[in-house]
Amino acid sequence: SKSLVWSPTTTCISPLPPYSNTKRQSTSCAVALGIPTNISNMDRTLQYNIPMLPMALKTIEMHIMLQTITHTHTHHDEYTCTVVCYIVGQVTLRPSSDDNAESLYQSQESEDELRSKIAYCIKDNDICQLIQQSSSFECRKITHWCQKNLAGCVRQRETTMSNRRGGFSPSTKAAMQSKYLPNSNRKVAQFSAKLNSGFFSQDGTMFVSSCQDQHIRLYNVTHNTLKCFQDVTCKDVGYCVVDTSMSSDNSHFIYSSWHECIYLCSVGSDDEMHVQIQLKPPDVMRFCPFSIRFSPDNAHVLAGGNDGCIYLYDQTRAERTVRFQTSCGSDDKWNYDVNAVSYADNSSHVVYSGGDDTLCLVWDLRLLDEDNPRPVAGFAGHGAGITYIDSKGDGRYLISNSKDQSIKLWDIRQPSDYGMLKHARDTVEETRWDYRFEAPPRDFGKQGKTEGDPSLMTYRGHQVLRSLLRCHFSPAHTTGQRYVYTGCSSGKLIVYDVLSGHIVSQLQGHTDAVRDVSWHPYEQVICSSSWDGTHAWWEYEPEMKEI
Repeated sequence: SKSLVWSPTTTCISPLPPYSNTKRQSTSCAVALGIPTNISNMDRTLQYNIPMLPMALKTIEMHIMLQTITHTHTHHDEYTCTVVCYIVGQVTLRPSSDDNAESLYQSQESEDELRSKIAYCIKDNDICQLIQQSSSFECRKITHWCQKNLAGCVRQRETTMSNRRGGFSPSTKAAMQSKYLPNSNRKVAQFSAKLNSGFFSQDGTMFVSSCQDQHIRLYNVTHNTLKCFQDVTCKDVGYCVVDTSMSSDNSHFIYSSWHECIYLCSVGSDDEMHVQIQLKPPDVMRFCPFSIRFSPDNAHVLAGGNDGCIYLYDQTRAERTVRFQTSCGSDDKWNYDVNAVSYADNSSHVVYSGGDDTLCLVWDLRLLDEDNPRPVAGFAGHGAGITYIDSKGDGRYLISNSKDQSIKLWDIRQPSDYGMLKHARDTVEETRWDYRFEAPPRDFGKQGKTEGDPSLMTYRGHQVLRSLLRCHFSPAHTTGQRYVYTGCSSGKLIVYDVLSGHIVSQLQGHTDAVRDVSWHPYEQVICSSSWDGTHAWWEYEPEMKEI
């Protein structure tokens, strides 16, 4: 029979109980969905468009099993099961008696298929189990059929067969949303100058953008779009704003450039006060903090400079309290740039650093001796300088992006020995090329894992040229940190699977390098910042196919 298409009278969708002994059940379903109640023939497919849906429903294809009864049957085993699939802009009703209904909404890969794709080198590490627990279907609570079929998973929930409390676990939610990665983009902001960074605040309510026009713009994130509420003109900018950071309480932000000071500004303030944070030592001629971060408790500012040093500024005392070299005992007189710093977790005591010496180093600020600084752990394995470091947030795992055109995953419990660290730093001069102007050497990506490289995984497929491109773990709330994502010099956005190392999404939406990418912490949207002067807003758009 032919499909019927119409517009609903209401967009309010309310949950319905799984069972009911009244004959008004089918009428209640129709009223809740805005379907005319005189339509009772469930032997055909019914489709209609919904003008608006809550943001929570836009992030994932929701499947709800509604148990309905006909006017002539009253027993539960004679109910007609109807699958209601909520898609952005579309709702499809299909009778469960249709043999194709099971295969219609199958997930992209089953649990067994996921295990078979896990790289051999990572199977024995704890992160394998952590990722599977946080982003995969729970086999003990959900049947094999439900692992492959999202509609079946919802049916289990509605019939209280999978969870006595009637709700999905965080890992099941992450597994569902991971099947609907952002795939379509639209421009939400455009400028005449290059964009250097753009990121969401920790609670996802704000977005911070820095541009080479010497402006930092703060946006409210509402209804899947950006609305600018503060435009700050930066002071004493040398060339461009190099890095920015937002405090965890969203009250202040800081920015750095080729200047002796970092500046602190208030969020939402009209007076635009720029408080100087003095870091430059007197023995350094030209100074630039390439990477800056607020501590988790907002009491300190961490910075990595072009003089090969790491700085810690105490905001309570309003003075620089720590400065130490990252040379790791090398006899080289040359100080390599520290391009990236990051806190390991929320303790504010352990920090990571990475620079042009190709090393990732772990520092415990409680054990630090400024006269003879020694890292508590270090990792050698990259063939060129490191551009960015991101922590998983658990104090164990971190990723690093490098000019050798790769991202590496590290476990701080499996460091390189001190001899490997010194050897890697002493031989860094053998790689003589400038990633800002030259193509990478041909042997990059072909030599495989070097001897003594303790990295768990290496992700290749993106280009790191011309600027310090960034990489991140995907959010825990929506994906269980199952992915690693980064920008690319070719204008792409690349998403890797953490466990397999495969590229799961490769999105083209810019005409120049994508320097920064940020995944919303609670919504399935990504915002990319490119040198073509645009912020692109990526979200999932289903392919509308006639069923």
